[in-house]
Amino acid sequence: MARNWPCNIVCSLCQGALEIAMHLSIQCPFALQVWRLIYNWVTDVAVMPMANFSIQEWWSLSLSAGILTYTAWNLWKERNRRIFEGTRCTPMQVFHLIKEEVGISIEAPKQCGPLKAH
Repeated sequence: MARNWPCNIVCSLCQGALEIAMHLSIQCPFALQVWRLIYNWVTDVAVMPMANFSIQEWWSLSLSAGILTYTAWNLWKERNRRIFEGTRCTPMQVFHLIKEEVGISIEAPKQCGPLKAH
């Protein structure tokens, strides 16, 4: 028992497979439900910066790529909630947490004002 954590090799999200990175990220039935919600919400995933985009425009467009990161991160946080806090969220609740974090990322550049080139 390392760090007062009883190591369990079974996925804490579905209890149906070994908890390996590939399973936890994209194969787990719980994760797949969250990914389906994400897919229905946004379908584009990445935008490369272009010379005719302002930094704010590129930031807003590239946030779609960040959604992948927010999704993986929130699946990991849900796993940790179940293990360390004994609490559970539904796939819909995890989806709403992702949307909340994405919303914060969208608002962040607005709080800073326009960025100027040196």
